[in-house]
Amino acid sequence: IGFYDLPKMLDYTLKATNSEKCYVVAHSQGCTSLMVLLSLKPEFNDKIIQAHLMSPAVFMKDLPHPLIRFFASEFDAFVDRFKNYNLISRSQIVKFIEPVNSFLCQPNSPVLDMCANIILAICGRNDNGTEIDTKIIPTLTKYISHAVSTKQIHHFIQLYHSGKFLQYNYQANNKMVYNQSHPPEYPLKNVNTSIYLYSGINDLLVAERDIEHLKEVLPNVVRYKSIKNYNHCDYQYGKNSRKVLFNSILRSMNHQR
Repeated sequence: IGFYDLPKMLDYTLKATNSEKCYVVAHSQGCTSLMVLLSLKPEFNDKIIQAHLMSPAVFMKDLPHPLIRFFASEFDAFVDRFKNYNLISRSQIVKFIEPVNSFLCQPNSPVLDMCANIILAICGRNDNGTEIDTKIIPTLTKYISHAVSTKQIHHFIQLYHSGKFLQYNYQANNKMVYNQSHPPEYPLKNVNTSIYLYSGINDLLVAERDIEHLKEVLPNVVRYKSIKNYNHCDYQYGKNSRKVLFNSILRSMNHQR
């Protein structure tokens, strides 16, 4: 995604808007992809004015979610058996989600809060009631992503086990792919565009400590903000996101113009 897709997307956007540079706002795996791009194709740093990274899934050593940590080793065996596999579209997960959504997660459902609690179990809690706007939950669950590769998840698990931001571990084939027995680290020293980092204290998928480590590694972090009471999904679905974060991002962009 970071090496092939994202550079094409950025170049297309710049050409379509007749611009030399752009701003990037990314969340979670979007940040992972951007760090891959700027590490391996550093010329793209000059095409980005600012990059705002919300809960960047780069270093994963302190992954907070207990269930994901518990099943991380078991997933290795799954990948060995099935190799690269479209995990959600070809599984029973979607067949389970769709009837649950149609029955439980519709507007005015008396158990709509239960749907919010399922999201919180994945993304992290909130201290004073959910930040997620329950009005959008029916739409959110209806259009949940139907395409996740086992290789994507396996790569994140490798980052968790290694504690480093490494390229994908092909094990016996590393020598053929990388000309060395172990996967190399992405050279984050190449990421010299202006970076703004945001972490959520209640994030269950990306630890605040790992984002703080990213802050120390990147050479040009302009700002780091830790957001109280925020989990992994609140950046996208939080009802107070404009006040808590988005207005601040827009002010940073306007100041740079």
